[in-house]
Amino acid sequence: MDSFNLILPQKHVLDNGIPVYTINSGIIDVVKIDLVFPAGSWYQPQRLVAHAVNNLMKEGTANFSSEDIAEKLDFYGAFLETGSSKDNAYLTLYSLNKHLPELMPVLEEMVKHPLFPEHETSVFLQRERQNYIINSQKVKYLVRRKFDEVVFGKTHPYGKIMNLDSFDLLDKSVFADFHRRHYDAKHCRMVISGKVENTIVKLLNQHFGGSDWFTEDNNLASVEYEMHPDAEHYHKISMPDAVQSAIRMGKPWVTRTHPDFAGLQFLNTVFGGYFGSRLMANIREDKGYTYGIGSTYYSYLKTGIFRIVSEVGADVADKAVEEIKTEINKLRQETIKKKELNLVRNYVLGSFLRGIDGPFELGNRFRTVMEFGEDMDFYRRYLDVIQSITAQQLLDLAQEYLNEEEMWLVMAGK
Repeated sequence: MDSFNLILPQKHVLDNGIPVYTINSGIIDVVKIDLVFPAGSWYQPQRLVAHAVNNLMKEGTANFSSEDIAEKLDFYGAFLETGSSKDNAYLTLYSLNKHLPELMPVLEEMVKHPLFPEHETSVFLQRERQNYIINSQKVKYLVRRKFDEVVFGKTHPYGKIMNLDSFDLLDKSVFADFHRRHYDAKHCRMVISGKVENTIVKLLNQHFGGSDWFTEDNNLASVEYEMHPDAEHYHKISMPDAVQSAIRMGKPWVTRTHPDFAGLQFLNTVFGGYFGSRLMANIREDKGYTYGIGSTYYSYLKTGIFRIVSEVGADVADKAVEEIKTEINKLRQETIKKKELNLVRNYVLGSFLRGIDGPFELGNRFRTVMEFGEDMDFYRRYLDVIQSITAQQLLDLAQEYLNEEEMWLVMAGK
């Protein structure tokens, strides 16, 4: 890939200071509006609050019931997504440009004036409680929860886990206070992608650019926590009736802003990041221990995390772990052959190109780097590394970051 052109976002600022980034690309008269807030689980005062608030915002406002909102979206052929992560929360509206004047008042109401109605809140919590009870019987759910807890620490926002008692501590007042502190103009950012007409920013300014949408006591920058990982690196959850055992193994890595990020993404792809990876070739194709195994490298705002994830037959779980360690040691001791290096390089470059194919994908890419204080030039630096990285550099990274003795291993099953 000698060169490529990314459509760069244009920055606008609403009257109250909210930054709006527009990516104008596409021939279809559709637009995607992302509203981003620092309202992920990092900030929540109690377990489940961030997830609940983000979901319940569309369940009724001062002027629209949940039925009104659903009918309005259906009538105009629009679609609304909500979601929250460890760090941020999102509201995303997909709509034809011509229907935005009718839909914007609804979006404004949901963001600014959710009521968290008693009935809808009760139904939501009952559903979440039932999901928790069902998931608690699944080995992959238990191992995921335990892994985060032991790696980050029980009191760290990335490591806190729910239990049944968590549901009894939640009510409308908790949700309303969290919403008031986190969903305001001071912390809002917007990304607009698609066929962006000139009138959209003016429309956003009309509904979201006012000076009244601020909260005084919400200095979120002061919220910091230290990680206190478990001293014991091996944890086992007994599930006598389980047919399979779930495995999760890994450790914290660096964040997206670190110079080694791109190289570690490449290394992870070699190890377990795609269907032809070494983990898949050994543990699935050769040994037949599992239908699927892989590794992921994800960056939260405060730290990155490297994870090896699989479900294997209960009788071969220990053998699978030994094979994982074998593959780790190979990467630490042997340089990658040229054929494999080029294969993975082409795969990563192809995956990147697929990830920028269309305005909404470009919007997602920009939203990701925006959250880390970066711009689209991040991807140019990323591709420079992917195209130039050598086998020796990957060996050096493996020796520095891929040490099994520094990893935590959690298994759930027989």
